[in-house]
Amino acid sequence: MIRGWWRPRGPEQRDGADGVRFPLRSGDIAIGLLLSFMLVVTLLSRTKLRTEDTAEYADPGWDRHVYVAMASDDPFDFGLAPFNRRPLIPALAKAAPGGLQTGFFAVSASFVVIAGMAMFVLGRSRGYSRAVALAVTLLFFSFGWGLKYALADFWIPDAAVLACIPVAMVCAQARRPLAFALVVAVGALAKESVVFAIPLYYTLNAARPFDRRLAREAALVALPAAAVLVTLHLLIAQRNGDAAYFATLPEIIRRFPELYASYDYYALLRDIGYHQRFADRDLESLRAMTTNPFGLVAPTLAMFALRRHAVLAVRLLPFVALVYLQLLFATDTERLLELAGPALCLMAMAGIEDLGRWRPGAGWVAVATSAIAFAFVLREPNAFAVDLRLHVSLVIAATALCLATARRPRHHQVAE
Repeated sequence: MIRGWWRPRGPEQRDGADGVRFPLRSGDIAIGLLLSFMLVVTLLSRTKLRTEDTAEYADPGWDRHVYVAMASDDPFDFGLAPFNRRPLIPALAKAAPGGLQTGFFAVSASFVVIAGMAMFVLGRSRGYSRAVALAVTLLFFSFGWGLKYALADFWIPDAAVLACIPVAMVCAQARRPLAFALVVAVGALAKESVVFAIPLYYTLNAARPFDRRLAREAALVALPAAAVLVTLHLLIAQRNGDAAYFATLPEIIRRFPELYASYDYYALLRDIGYHQRFADRDLESLRAMTTNPFGLVAPTLAMFALRRHAVLAVRLLPFVALVYLQLLFATDTERLLELAGPALCLMAMAGIEDLGRWRPGAGWVAVATSAIAFAFVLREPNAFAVDLRLHVSLVIAATALCLATARRPRHHQVAE
């Protein structure tokens, strides 16, 4: 095979838990930043932003108004849980020049660029070629409820969370404990769900089911994030249900007091986990938990990888399980599940690599399919859900092309 974008190049891999650990390279980081910036610009050209002059922004009862209220005053002295434990993005937006709208947009757009770069670098740090890393970065951007929604509703902290998860995975893959601990601790200031990445430090590095030394190391890297969460809970009081405090909040928040009742996990588990998730389950809720967040291309590639990479799937399972556990306590199903996108993309990389080993042409079909999946998310500026018919047609067409490529007789191979 001729050397090129399809072939992994650079330093030889070092020993890792699964035999895969390539050193981080500045060239890959630069390429990842450039690629991610271009994809963000493309996405912005086909995304309707929820700016202050739009009907979508004015829609009451949405989280954005709470984060704006936090940034308008003191982000560390806001009383409505769970938002009061997420001060990072409002604080950064308030500190940025140019007003709150400009600040929130600049912060979220920057985190989206970082998220795309981290996904590309994660692929390279696993030893995959630039083509495979490019394909999966395109898939990451094709999740409409992920990076596209994070750009559209740039007032909320989703962009920061979607950036911290793959960056943490890169740090775990490289076994850099201080960097991993810092990323997760900072991410916990944006949203508590970033701590779901903590098990990845152990699972991506463990050479056997229980490694006492690595377990101690993983516990130590978790301490800064745990300290952040405890500090936020102790220093910022919950004032849900406090009528006097509630009367001081903006009118658009005061109109819906039922949304900000006492924040109690047992009540959430009963009302959301049982009544909404279990008792009222239907086909639409099943789609919201499966195909709506990720489409069909990435899951299909991930399933193709299971035969050779079942161990990697097991390594990622604790993180994915924690992401799905959120559904028992919170609504906005697709947005919550997008946190699992980087893990799904990591499995999809393995699937594309396996297709390339089967036949190089089949690997390029997977790359082209990823690009088309990204094009689908550009069709409607104000739509985020997956068009299942398009994805079914794309997967069928790609499968047919792969089979046709596999049956093609092999000609002489070009010498390396």
